[in-house]
Amino acid sequence: MLLVKANGSTVEVYPYSLGLLRKDNPYTGFPKNPSVEDMAAFGVYPVTEIQPETIGQNQKLSLNMTPTLSDNKEWVLSHGVIDLTPEEIAAAANSVVTNTRKAIASAVQSVLNESSQARNYDSIISECSYATSTGTFGAEAQATVDWRDAVWTHVYNVEAAVIAGSREAPTVTEMLASLPTR
Repeated sequence: MLLVKANGSTVEVYPYSLGLLRKDNPYTGFPKNPSVEDMAAFGVYPVTEIQPETIGQNQKLSLNMTPTLSDNKEWVLSHGVIDLTPEEIAAAANSVVTNTRKAIASAVQSVLNESSQARNYDSIISECSYATSTGTFGAEAQATVDWRDAVWTHVYNVEAAVIAGSREAPTVTEMLASLPTR
């Protein structure tokens, strides 16, 4: 339960708690759950938090940190909605792009590592380290190096096309489905 300690319509302490009420009044015995009337005798009142019904795409919640006394003499903490600035809209869009980029990179790296692990290497890094070896390991590792390069070239070409506006950003699943095969 949100509580405020107030004197008339002036907030003295917010947030307030039953623990603080007991501490501030050490010689008063309070029931476990004091009534609204019991708390009001000490200037302590419940606060009703009011959230906005909807928040639009280019809006954000505006948190009000201090309750106010309403016309019907109840303490309320009303949160509102404000429009995002152009900078905030751009930052939010950039955050989505950055998170998608990280998710795609992580998923692609997993595909590469899983491919090498299927051939009993620890990871693609381990497998590629054999590229200068002679014999079977060297040829297999060089094929993996070539495939890895083709995969990342494809990923970066898709990213460049998205940035240029010539295609939509793919989902992680779409990107993985479009990767060159080994």
